[in-house]
Amino acid sequence: MTVTLEAETDGALVRRCRSGDAQAATALYRRHVRGVYAFARSLSKDPSSAEDLVHDAFVGLLDPDGPEDIEDARAFLCACIRNRFRDDVRKTRVRGRAARFLATKEGGSVPTDFVDWVQESLDRLPEEQREAVILKIYTEMTFAEIAKVIGTSLPTAASRYRLGLEKMASMMTREVTL
Repeated sequence: MTVTLEAETDGALVRRCRSGDAQAATALYRRHVRGVYAFARSLSKDPSSAEDLVHDAFVGLLDPDGPEDIEDARAFLCACIRNRFRDDVRKTRVRGRAARFLATKEGGSVPTDFVDWVQESLDRLPEEQREAVILKIYTEMTFAEIAKVIGTSLPTAASRYRLGLEKMASMMTREVTL
C-alpha cells in the first residue's frame, strides 16, 4: 500500500523536500499556503508584504540546512512569518528614529515633511550605506565599532558612511532644484 503525499505527515514531507522532491514541496505548499498567507496578511495589512513573508517562510522551511526536527510545518511557517514581520517593524522604527535624529541633530523641532524627506533619502540608500549612516549618527559609534558590527574593515565602514551621506545630499539637493 502506498501513501499519497496528502496523507504524509509534515515532517515526512519536509524531509522529502530537503532531499529534492518537488512534489513534496508542492504538497506542503498547497497544504499550508492559505492559512499562513492569511496570518501574514493579518500582520502586515499589505498583500505584497504578506506574500514576501510567506515566500521567505517557505524558503526557510525547505532549506536543506534548516532545523532538522520540523514536524509541524504550519507552526514553523507562522513562527518564521511572525519573526520576520517583527524584524521588519523594528527596522522601520529604527529608520524612523534615525531620520528624526538626523533631522533634529542640531536641536529644535523640524517639520514632519522634512523628517519624511530625510527618511526617504535613507530608505533609498543601499543597505550597507544606510546601515553605516544610522550606526554612526544614531548610535554615535566610531568607525572602528561600526566595522566590527558589520564585519568589515575600518576604511570600508568610513567609506560606506561617506558615500551614504553624499548620496543623501545628492538626492535631497536634486529634489530641491526640481
